[in-house]
Amino acid sequence: MSTCHFYKYTYLILFFGVLQSVVSRAQEVITMEKTVEFLQSKMKDNCKLEMKTGGKLVVTYEKDGAPYREDWLFMNDMDTAQVTYNESERSINMHCRDGEEDCVTRKFYKDKEKRFYARVNFAFDFSPEEAAVVMDALKHMILVAQNEKYKRTKPFE
Repeated sequence: MSTCHFYKYTYLILFFGVLQSVVSRAQEVITMEKTVEFLQSKMKDNCKLEMKTGGKLVVTYEKDGAPYREDWLFMNDMDTAQVTYNESERSINMHCRDGEEDCVTRKFYKDKEKRFYARVNFAFDFSPEEAAVVMDALKHMILVAQNEKYKRTKPFE
């Protein structure tokens, strides 16, 4: 075999190897855990996210290194059509589905008080482009919580 043929076969093998890697990555299912990790990277240090059993997302806010507030979002009761961007506040809002008025429980550590809400607001100075990506991931999270058969392979970005 000549050197020219050797290089052709080597390039073909490398090409198909890269192609297979791209195809398998594109078909990888985005799990709830991966979605939480992705969202955490976008929320930065503004809050900490943790998914509990039953589709309960716990959002913890800290001040001076100590937690001062927790929001419990019951994803089964959230509405994908009500995940919106408020341009004037540069925030993302999530609302309960119709008929679910208390899908967000807010717990204040200092007062040991709980309050119930029909929405939550992530006021973290999102640009419209950032917000679109985060809202897409939040909607995916709701869909996964509401339907265990729901699958997504398309990356958020």
